[in-house]
Amino acid sequence: MTVIFNIGEPAKDMSLEDKARILFADRNKQSETSGLERLLTPKEEIAILEDATKKGQIEELNKLNSLYFMANFLLSDIQTAYLNFWLAEYKLEQILTTIFIIERGKDILYQNIYELTKGDIEKGKELVRRYMDQFYSGTYLSEELTSFLNENGEVNRELQRYLINAVKRFKEYRKIRYQLDYVVNEKTGINFLGDQQKQDLKKHDNSLKAFINSEGALTPLKRFGDVFLKHGAREDLETNQEFFRIVEDINKAVEITAEDKKEAMEQINNILSRADV
Repeated sequence: MTVIFNIGEPAKDMSLEDKARILFADRNKQSETSGLERLLTPKEEIAILEDATKKGQIEELNKLNSLYFMANFLLSDIQTAYLNFWLAEYKLEQILTTIFIIERGKDILYQNIYELTKGDIEKGKELVRRYMDQFYSGTYLSEELTSFLNENGEVNRELQRYLINAVKRFKEYRKIRYQLDYVVNEKTGINFLGDQQKQDLKKHDNSLKAFINSEGALTPLKRFGDVFLKHGAREDLETNQEFFRIVEDINKAVEITAEDKKEAMEQINNILSRADV
């Protein structure tokens, strides 16, 4: 095991907060390096704990220790929540990409057939129907699955389901993220997260920002007016309401409410109360 840092000052001169910071930083370093590196020597760690005992700081240090472990449990929950969101976003991207490619292919087919039939609309419709039937029969796809809208102006139900689920997973992530911030900033007052943990959180947060901005395969959602309303999507259909609410203001759709935050804090406080922290 490599010790890469020496505290360089007697433990007796350290405040309780400084003791906690360096003890938690030492744990984080050991965790990040699979125990190969640490910040403190065993002797230094013992000296810090002995000084905390002499000064009657052990009880408070134990409380901070409990909060440290809670934060790490929340980080595990955040990782799970992010994975659930990523899978939901991936499915949404899949169906959006499929619909976009098929719809574009249809437009090209219609244009070519129109030119071949010299504007004979009925003949053109028959040829399009025949070619599309041949296409669908050779794949697992269907017209209902690969169209933005059906003939009644209802938005593709699978597309709606995947978008609503992605927003749900997004909010689950945000709620746990809020709980972590509550523990670290409000209950502890010491940011004891490790460098790798902070980097992972930043990466997750940036990924969620990309979702809000409808980047990449989600671009059609940003072009809501062009893709849906101008092509006959009906705002008055009850089945379209939640989908419309999301795409018209996705920032609002993924917000966690004041009630969500209250519930999140109560969950943390109940756990801490039972643990007498």
